[in-house]
Amino acid sequence: HAGWGWVRRGKDPARGGRRGDVYGLDVVVSPLCDCSRMAVAVEDRRAQVSLAAVRVFERAFSLMVDGFAAEDVPLFDVTDVWSALDRVERMASSAKVLLAARVDEAGGWRRAGARSAADHLAKLGGTSASEARRSLETSKQVAQLPAVADAMCKGGLSDAQAAAIAGAASVDPDATDRLLGLVETTNLTELREAFLRTKSATFMSASHL
Repeated sequence: HAGWGWVRRGKDPARGGRRGDVYGLDVVVSPLCDCSRMAVAVEDRRAQVSLAAVRVFERAFSLMVDGFAAEDVPLFDVTDVWSALDRVERMASSAKVLLAARVDEAGGWRRAGARSAADHLAKLGGTSASEARRSLETSKQVAQLPAVADAMCKGGLSDAQAAAIAGAASVDPDATDRLLGLVETTNLTELREAFLRTKSATFMSASHL
């Protein structure tokens, strides 16, 4: 298989479609997995994440980056290419943050001899323990903040932005939309200041009850 191919939207067999058609959604099939009849949904329905699917994307991305030379990217495309890769990085990093709480729940860190899930994640990811703890805390907070999780899955938030918004929204869920709106107009420092103001206002309101 030379490249990626589209499987067009088909009809439900019960409504006259051919049996074997993919119906109800459009999918894109990787040349790396077409022979295994594996496909990943890109419209209408969120794809189920599995180790096999992640491995497919890992391999595809590896093939693209292997032998990468910056000078081969045309100057008129380079900023857009950088932005696209930044989005990919954000989405991958966001998925890791969202999974962190599940890693803790799975308990594999105990079998690995780690002192905590955060320590295990730090070792796996080559980060500091404090950064891993922050990621784990954000993961647990975002589990109760679907709008923040959705923004993360779309590549709209960096890890630092997600942590700041989740920290504030966890104490004042009504501020979630306002905080997400600030991402487009503020830098990280200003976003963190908004986070501190939100927490302070919430604590002040609680103290007057």
